[in-house]
Amino acid sequence: MFRASLCAFALAAFPLHPSRSTAAVLWLPEEGGNSHAYEYVGAFVDWPGAVERSAAATVPEGYWLPRLVTISDAAENQFVRGLISDTIWIGFSDAEIEGEWRWIDGTPGYWQDPDVFTTPIQTAWVNWSGEEPNDTPPGEDFGSMDALDPLGSWNDGSLGGAHYAFVVESVPGVFGDTNGDLVVDIADLNSVRNLFGAGEIGGPAILGEAYPPDGIVDIVDLNLVRNRFGFALSATVPEPQSLVLLLAGATVIALLRR
Repeated sequence: MFRASLCAFALAAFPLHPSRSTAAVLWLPEEGGNSHAYEYVGAFVDWPGAVERSAAATVPEGYWLPRLVTISDAAENQFVRGLISDTIWIGFSDAEIEGEWRWIDGTPGYWQDPDVFTTPIQTAWVNWSGEEPNDTPPGEDFGSMDALDPLGSWNDGSLGGAHYAFVVESVPGVFGDTNGDLVVDIADLNSVRNLFGAGEIGGPAILGEAYPPDGIVDIVDLNLVRNRFGFALSATVPEPQSLVLLLAGATVIALLRR
């Protein structure tokens, strides 16, 4: 009993895989990069845990949409390999269709295993190690990157006990920006309207501005939205985060006007 307690204490005090997380690193265009941010997290979890924790991660200012890292080409693979000190999960999986590997964020291309498909389609860049993926034992449906390999080769792993570190990838962006121009404006409002089949509007040039337009988003616009939804009036000028409320409110009000 004493020995077991001592072992438990030792594992708690000196874990086999101590956390060695690092701050987010930007892969800059002048370095051949894509301007994405990558953060190595030295917490050892299963693949679903890595996906969940990546999606909930805090990202650098000016970035959003955090996710478990996805890899488009050899250059990105080598950049990620340079960040890690332990094997990591990557966002590549064939859990939906056995032998057909896809990126969880919709990165273009997929890779079909020739051991499963007679005429495999392989449009995604991959970096499998040796005979991988071998699905041995069955159920190895989740990709990982080997930190011991200088080239960062990949393996397939299962949920049966494999716990690895992970890398969170995030992209430049502004919440509410739907077209990637880093500005929340009438184009984004119309994108939302089109999504729901409401059609575009000419509207004010500034998203969140109420009718009649006066060229600014201010307390008048905020209170119009608050009144519409039965909230008390606000006595303070809205902060930038109020644009989220104004976006929703302006969309609903515009729909009701039609």
